[in-house]
Amino acid sequence: MKRIIKTLHRSIFLALCMLMPTLSEAKTAYEALELISVGTPIEYKNLKIYPLYHLILKNSDKVLLPHEQYKNYVTLDQASKKGWIAIKEKGSGIVNTVTVKNNGPREVLVLSGEIISGAKQDRTVAKDILLPAHSEWTDIPVFCVEHGRWHHVSPGFKSANMFAPNSVRKKVLETKSQSEVWSEISSLQSKSGIQSETQTVLDNYKHSDTKNIIKEYEKHLSFYRFHSNTIGVVVTTGDRIISVEMFSTNKMLGKYWSKLIKSWTIDALYSKRSKIERHHICDLLDAIKNADQINVATPGLGKLFEIECPEGTGSALFVEELLASSRHHLSSCVFPVRRLVHLNFFPSYALAKPKLTRTILYPPPPSIR
Repeated sequence: MKRIIKTLHRSIFLALCMLMPTLSEAKTAYEALELISVGTPIEYKNLKIYPLYHLILKNSDKVLLPHEQYKNYVTLDQASKKGWIAIKEKGSGIVNTVTVKNNGPREVLVLSGEIISGAKQDRTVAKDILLPAHSEWTDIPVFCVEHGRWHHVSPGFKSANMFAPNSVRKKVLETKSQSEVWSEISSLQSKSGIQSETQTVLDNYKHSDTKNIIKEYEKHLSFYRFHSNTIGVVVTTGDRIISVEMFSTNKMLGKYWSKLIKSWTIDALYSKRSKIERHHICDLLDAIKNADQINVATPGLGKLFEIECPEGTGSALFVEELLASSRHHLSSCVFPVRRLVHLNFFPSYALAKPKLTRTILYPPPPSIR
């Protein structure tokens, strides 16, 4: 009898959970940063990188599982190697749209700023997209990063295993302007003395001097082992915070780490040693947490939000799930949660004076770096 009553209670609770309204969309960034702690930075030459730790919350009502137990998604690079992903021009070719199909059995995460090469011209992805398993052909927004070519060099695209340089990624989210993206690529190539026949952004990484410097940064930063609760970083150079990146898990951060270092290093080439301190990081996170968030359309799974505030521009992709928990006499209940897949943010200006007050605190973890 007790087992029957227990099963009945659980069934009723599950039914109620399914009837719950959609989670509020007002404070998605707030949720993502609610349990974040800023750690001790790592530094090499012009890059200083602050790790962001996820703190584990446990109380009598619910348990938020450690991030290692959250979902790890297949990346674009992994899916390409497995032969799951097909990407081609839409019709005879549209500059700011390509079409993609996931033939694989698992969801695939495609991030804003990732470069796809081939077809009529190289592109960079405009928005984070979580492709469902065994998807149909899906149109996705892109920006051209190869101004001087409009002819086929291959039937379709492949992953270039690169992000666009950090400043180009910023232009994509901040301006949403193709001409601004081309202008930024041209500016970077001019600074480095790069003569690119087709003006492809990939040549920024192939230039011999740049290539050697990137190898240096990779050598010193690629093998750094963050604590297992590290799910994001804040990247600084000179008097600027240039990027905030957060992922669902430490493992997902690791999958993109080498690619991100290359992207950030292009910014570091034209900068100086970082002057940014921990309180500047906390001020920025506070601003992001309280920024305006706009739910925008996504061709994939989950919900995508644009983050806008005077301090900069970003985006955050979330999925909604039911999380199992124990509560009182109910042995296995569930409640709806929204989980971060990826958040990125690009500050709009150089170092500002720190605020005198802060609505939230980001205490350093006492026992981890």
